[in-house]
Amino acid sequence: MAIKLLKSDATASRNPKKAQIICKSLRRKIVLGEYAKDDKLPSEVDLIKIYNASRPSVREALRLLEAEGLIVIIRGAHGGARVSDPGVTTMALSTGVYMQMNDITVGDVYRARMAIEPPAVKILAEARDPNIVKILRDQIEKERDTLSDVDVLVQGTVRFHYLLVELSQNKTLTMFMKIILSIIEAHYAKVVTGGDVVTREIIRAKRRVIASQEHVVDLIEAGMAVEAEEYWLTHMDKAGVLLLQKNGRRVVDLFS
Repeated sequence: MAIKLLKSDATASRNPKKAQIICKSLRRKIVLGEYAKDDKLPSEVDLIKIYNASRPSVREALRLLEAEGLIVIIRGAHGGARVSDPGVTTMALSTGVYMQMNDITVGDVYRARMAIEPPAVKILAEARDPNIVKILRDQIEKERDTLSDVDVLVQGTVRFHYLLVELSQNKTLTMFMKIILSIIEAHYAKVVTGGDVVTREIIRAKRRVIASQEHVVDLIEAGMAVEAEEYWLTHMDKAGVLLLQKNGRRVVDLFS
């Protein structure tokens, strides 16, 4: 009898169907809020009873959920599976892996940004919200004050682009922008800064970028929606020439 049980468990481990059914059920409950962030899932023993499944099937289901970033497994006597937020890092990694396997280039990713940011700028200009203008101007000042810091220089540039989309209050565009910027932030650091040293040439280029940021914010503040959209598209087109001249055709690479 013991041998039969071991064979059954081994078969369940090799056959992912039951594990996928359990995973799908738990994933649905997490997404719909039945299990909220930091909630503890039922124990392995309880899940075995709930789904009439073997231990290997339950463990495989939990492993799949953990790989998706939906749960974390805590070891020890008081451990177990707790619901987690997958976050942008997990989504960006999965997306980046897909991009690399399908030969998607850095240039492709940048052009996707060009399809997202200018319409978001138009939305901001149509809103003419003084609070939005203040947030953008504050960000520009932070960038101006940290021109000699390579890490902050890169982060500041990325942050301004992200704010343009986030402040449009379109959650779908904001999610995509988070993923895209997370993937290409490392590329900014390699191509724009060329390492850990901020050169005079980079500072001059960054000052030109700041001037463009200030102008687009002026257009947003004035409510010149069409002009703001067109200006930002032109700015991104010109900036893309510098950013992509050496690596635009390079496939997205998260593992070099």
